[in-house]
Amino acid sequence: MKSNLKKSFCILVLLIISWASIGKADIDTNPIKIEEESIKKTQKEYNVSNLKEFLEALGNDRKIIIENDIHIKEELKNVVTDTSKFFNNSSEKGWFSPKYENEFYDIMGTYTSSVDTKESLSKDGFKGFIENDIVLVIKKAHNLTITTNTSANIILNQPDDEVIRFDSLVNFKLQNLNIFHRPETDGGCGEFAPVITFYDSRNIIIDTCGLNGSGTEGIYTKNVNNIAIVKTEVFNCNKRGVSFENSKNVKVIKSNIHSNHLDADAEYWDGPSIFYIIESDVEVIETKIFSNSSIDEAPFIDIDDKSKIKFKKCEISQNENFVITEKQKKEFF
Repeated sequence: MKSNLKKSFCILVLLIISWASIGKADIDTNPIKIEEESIKKTQKEYNVSNLKEFLEALGNDRKIIIENDIHIKEELKNVVTDTSKFFNNSSEKGWFSPKYENEFYDIMGTYTSSVDTKESLSKDGFKGFIENDIVLVIKKAHNLTITTNTSANIILNQPDDEVIRFDSLVNFKLQNLNIFHRPETDGGCGEFAPVITFYDSRNIIIDTCGLNGSGTEGIYTKNVNNIAIVKTEVFNCNKRGVSFENSKNVKVIKSNIHSNHLDADAEYWDGPSIFYIIESDVEVIETKIFSNSSIDEAPFIDIDDKSKIKFKKCEISQNENFVITEKQKKEFF
């Protein structure tokens, strides 16, 4: 039987060595270069207090200021009202996958049914649709900022799927918001419940946000170019810290990744890690990574041979049961 004391000591030594090697490269802390002054001049401001006002304010060249907490599930009944916007998103004959479609957002059911129909799900105020799991998708907007001046929260009262999915955005900024699931997901095998996801987007800034995992990971991206995660907290995740797939010029700057307690099964291909990187290039700059743990021994960085990551002037401490290989120490730190 392996000694837990010996394992903890070895991992601690490894992290100390890795920490000592950080910061040898030059530092580039410039986030994604979006022309801030140009954005401010062209964006029209909208102050919103609930989900309905928030969704109606979405569009191009806009700054949306959220004034109160938004509870996505509870407020859907005030949004999903028009049967002409309700469609079957499945291409398979005899199956129905519900989707409430608008120009800049969709509300999508996360299931396909051979029993449900448009008529059955839309009766009684769309009760059948609203009570099942959904995903809010914000899509196809250009030059959009979503922020708050009051530390507002965006909350999804279901444990599965992402709180918000962002799709096909250009020049987008998410600022000062706290986002989380309630209740928390249990992180079981195959479960996918990040706080936020980005697909097919470019020029993205996440600034001073709290990504309370209460789910599988803080952020997941796929096919994203130019994304900066700045002064943001990622915590309380149960599968990973952050995940990037097919994403280029990813920067994590002056952020904190901490208090993530990973309990997913390490034997699965998508087992736990702090960083999960597939066909992506990532820089982690002046970021603190601390007080994370894994039930089973897990990689600190789960990365494929088509990716690269570089840590610059980071602080890594008090992380339990994670391994950084000798090769990773030489290449990434």
